[in-house]
Amino acid sequence: MARKNAHIDSPEVIRRFRVQLVRFGERCRSALEETYSDVRMVRGWLQREMHAHWKRQLQRRQEAMEKARREYAEARQGNRYMGKTSAVDEKKALDRAIRLKEDAELKLRAVKKWSLLLEQEIGKRLQPCRSLDARLDTLIPQALARLDGMLDSLDAYFHRTLPGLEG
Repeated sequence: MARKNAHIDSPEVIRRFRVQLVRFGERCRSALEETYSDVRMVRGWLQREMHAHWKRQLQRRQEAMEKARREYAEARQGNRYMGKTSAVDEKKALDRAIRLKEDAELKLRAVKKWSLLLEQEIGKRLQPCRSLDARLDTLIPQALARLDGMLDSLDAYFHRTLPGLEG
């Protein structure tokens, strides 16, 4: 590939471009960090907070179901001695407690399922971010070094060729 000469009257254009390149790199870094932070926040919420919440709920609801089961059994047994005609209220409470426990089991399974899916999606979706991150690590410093070299060359050229600019 043939190199073409550029006609540059002032290195100021390159200096302004260099400033914009640095800003671009900073903005990219900021956006990537924000993305990584959002992913960490969602992952933490789902895997720690929601998992712990539904695990506690399941434990509480299992205990409530066992209590309702005992009360129902006692009501059925105690009807003869307490003069109660039925254990309908206790049966309704037991049925409700069973439904609530099953709901907590369902929610805990859903949290585990979504945690696994989230990890898979994070792996896929963050790959371009990691790629950009790696490119920023290498290409921005290389570009800045190249621009600095150009500026040094231009400064040397202008000082050599323009009369009265020697220090």
